[in-house]
Amino acid sequence: MKRVLIALALPVVALVEMTVPVAPREADAQSGTRVVKQAYYDALWSWLQRTNYAKWNGTDGDTPPDFEKGQSPHGALIKTYVSAKAATNLKDLPNGSVIVKENYSTDKKLMAITVMHRSAGLRS
Repeated sequence: MKRVLIALALPVVALVEMTVPVAPREADAQSGTRVVKQAYYDALWSWLQRTNYAKWNGTDGDTPPDFEKGQSPHGALIKTYVSAKAATNLKDLPNGSVIVKENYSTDKKLMAITVMHRSAGLRS
């Protein structure tokens, strides 16, 4: 079975259309930093598969999005999917927005998936 790396840019809490599990957190004994357990990542990946994010629109309205040139830290090529909530305002993402980037090598081999979510209290 092929494994896919999921990287979270922001913690996923909830969506308007569907609720995803809240990340269970506990302090790391060494650093005191909050850590998210693997079970949460598994639940998130399951949710993304059930919602079929690959049918979401791309950033310019494509369904599904085309390959674009990627840049660090993503792959050489990327496909970017945005939730309906994110599509309402890509410049100032509203809370509940989800963006998924599929990161590909130059030969269009899927290398990783990056998931980003905007939630209350995390705006910079």
